[in-house]
Amino acid sequence: MVEDWNDKDFVMQKVKEDGINLEYASEELRNDRELVLTAVSQDVGIFVLRYVSEELRNDREIVLKAIDSSEYAFLSDATSEYPDDTSKYISKDLLNDKEIVLKLVKAGGEILIYVGEKMKNDKEVVLEAIRNSKGYSVDGLLSFASEELRSNKEFVLEVVNINGRELEGASEELRNDREVVLEAVKTDGFALGFASEELRNDREIVLKAIEGEKDKYQILKYTNENLRNEYMLKYMSEEELQEVIEHNDWIIKTNEEDLKKSNMIKRIIEQQKKIKEQEAEIAKLKGEHDKDEK
Repeated sequence: MVEDWNDKDFVMQKVKEDGINLEYASEELRNDRELVLTAVSQDVGIFVLRYVSEELRNDREIVLKAIDSSEYAFLSDATSEYPDDTSKYISKDLLNDKEIVLKLVKAGGEILIYVGEKMKNDKEVVLEAIRNSKGYSVDGLLSFASEELRSNKEFVLEVVNINGRELEGASEELRNDREVVLEAVKTDGFALGFASEELRNDREIVLKAIEGEKDKYQILKYTNENLRNEYMLKYMSEEELQEVIEHNDWIIKTNEEDLKKSNMIKRIIEQQKKIKEQEAEIAKLKGEHDKDEK
């Protein structure tokens, strides 16, 4: 068959071999519904929609077929490599279609950034997006939800139970809500950094944030110096404190502030040693006292 990208039979054969070949078809054929449906059915995902006419990007069956036909749906392309093109793949009307949007956010939560405002106010859609986030969004996905949802305490509690760091996107009022912040730091200690200043210095919340976390010092940096030093003394082992010094060694050599931190940590280690020695001495004296009484 002679190569002719204006010939429907030739292009049909080519898109059956690889749907991406639709790129080379004439403008007229990229608006041919039968041809486009065949192309998007070839496991190429929504990526192929960039070669489809604007009219057919608003065709619900075609868009659903593009999403369903691919195991991966090329959502990594849509949300990271080509973020500015995402809204061009699918019409604005269909980015407010719940069935379509749910399929998209299940494949990659970051697509929430580009969906319609109606969907950003849908609890099911936003929760599904957060569950399936790939971590491309710097600010957290809750930041892109509607103001109504970001201010809904019951909803935000569900969100931070999935990912504590999504506390960043909650309303200012909820970032100062003790119950919400406690739930967030239980899920991820680093969520402490997104709490209000008042709650970053709340003893119970700080203790819960460092509980079970390996990098306690990095979390304690979010609280005030007095509480930080107190908790480092109480809850960080000598090994953990030494690791902080060693881990930041390259900074300490050139940064006066970090040198002060290093010296402070060394003093805490010395305090811990003195406390252990005092406890050992007290235990020894108690043992001798008990022995004399017998």
